[in-house]
Amino acid sequence: MRYLLLSLCLVAAPVIADSADYSPALFDIPLLDAPYNFSDAYTAPSMQQSLLWTKDVYQLAHQQLEQTFSDRPGWRVASVIGFDVLMTWLPLGDSWLHEEWHRAVLSRRGIHSYNDVYNLPLFADAISVSHVSDADLTQLKQDHPAEFVRLSAAGIEAQYEFNQELEKDMFFSGVRNANRFLLWMNALNSIAYLDTCAGKDSDTLTAEFNIQDGANVPKRDFTGLDCNAWVYDLQRPNEPYTQRGVHPSGIGVDRYISWSDLTAPERSYLRRQRNLSFINLIDPFLFRINSSVAENPLDGTLLRWNATLRHHLTSFGYSIDANLFLHTKSFDALAVVHNYHNERHAFPGFSIEIRRFPLEVFSIPLHVSTTAAVWHQPEQQRFDTQNSTLGGQLAVRLDFPLQNSWELYAQTDWKTSGWVAGNVYLEANSSLRIGALKRW
Repeated sequence: MRYLLLSLCLVAAPVIADSADYSPALFDIPLLDAPYNFSDAYTAPSMQQSLLWTKDVYQLAHQQLEQTFSDRPGWRVASVIGFDVLMTWLPLGDSWLHEEWHRAVLSRRGIHSYNDVYNLPLFADAISVSHVSDADLTQLKQDHPAEFVRLSAAGIEAQYEFNQELEKDMFFSGVRNANRFLLWMNALNSIAYLDTCAGKDSDTLTAEFNIQDGANVPKRDFTGLDCNAWVYDLQRPNEPYTQRGVHPSGIGVDRYISWSDLTAPERSYLRRQRNLSFINLIDPFLFRINSSVAENPLDGTLLRWNATLRHHLTSFGYSIDANLFLHTKSFDALAVVHNYHNERHAFPGFSIEIRRFPLEVFSIPLHVSTTAAVWHQPEQQRFDTQNSTLGGQLAVRLDFPLQNSWELYAQTDWKTSGWVAGNVYLEANSSLRIGALKRW
């Protein structure tokens, strides 16, 4: 929360400008995500379901607040900011999304957990994923050490992917609702989290968490401060989970990792990630630049474009992505150059998403979207390896028009082993997603 006032100051003016230029919102409602939804009986939400449900809630609220206060700019700004801040502690808000992505990694292996946002912890400094057993965490690290590392990083991953989805709507669909404050909140809160982890403040917070939890194992968070646990397990994949020691209460494993538990190289690496996280502010959308115009060198027509940088913590280290948004008279595309890093090497990757290309099949107008990716990533998702594995992804989505601006869609997604932001599977996987789209 330390950057909340700063983000308010930075974005108050852009919120006013965006609100005055009102446009309809876009709602993407994923109803089925298989096989994830059937991981253990019926499991929901998946990463993509929680991400898009959360986005839909903010889009709908922003739209309604802008309409309600369309002729009162001050109230419009205050209501949007007030809603975004309050949603920090409510289901389907950004904190709920953060915790649901942690839970998705657990649920994918049949590990039960509870999102404490459902307790409505208004104005709490920390929110837990609770009711996770020591035995399940011990088994997860033993059997799937890379997933155990990704587990701690998944919350921050969610917040940056949330921004990515909002920016796609802004660029490709012309959505100009008052999302700017939310973009800043997601970015600055994630940077602030890394900053808290990368210093002695984490010792004080961890001690407070241990005192609050006491001997109540179900009450405990699955990991404590995410970033400290991430760097600890990243560099110790073979260390048994129980080697963390006994909880100060004398009952259960001492789950939480603080600054004093890290070695000098681990501290240095964590501070490096804190510094690299500022790359996420190299993002024109934050500064009211939704697109720029240039001449297409192929045919001389005008095209719109934008470009951002993204830093992610991953199961093997980190990734820095360069995103290029393109709109031409023929197609819309998002091209991404990936630069994956572990301890020893950088590995390349590239992906391209072609969005809503119009087709007509048996006189039925359709839209088809495709994503193709290829990468080299560290072998077995290891931090300490010099070897890499070639991998890739292919996704195809068909949108079928219905009535009143509704569409029904189906998306298939195939991938090899490898880390992909927003995809819970580190191993090879095929998925099917079915949902509805509404332009409102």
